[in-house]
Amino acid sequence: MKLEGNVCRLGRNVLKYDENIWRLNKNILSLEKGVLKFIETFLGARNVTGFEGNVMKLITNI
Repeated sequence: MKLEGNVCRLGRNVLKYDENIWRLNKNILSLEKGVLKFIETFLGARNVTGFEGNVMKLITNI
């Protein structure tokens, strides 16, 4: 009985852990959306691909 109680407690902790990961993922997603909005606002949606192209060129030059 004591062992089963510990297993249940472990299960609940795993669920909490999953929930925290999910929250973290949600926060990362909203952060990414914020970054995209920031890029769109300051560079314009059409220039984003050009900007990414320049970043790639920079990376390949390094």
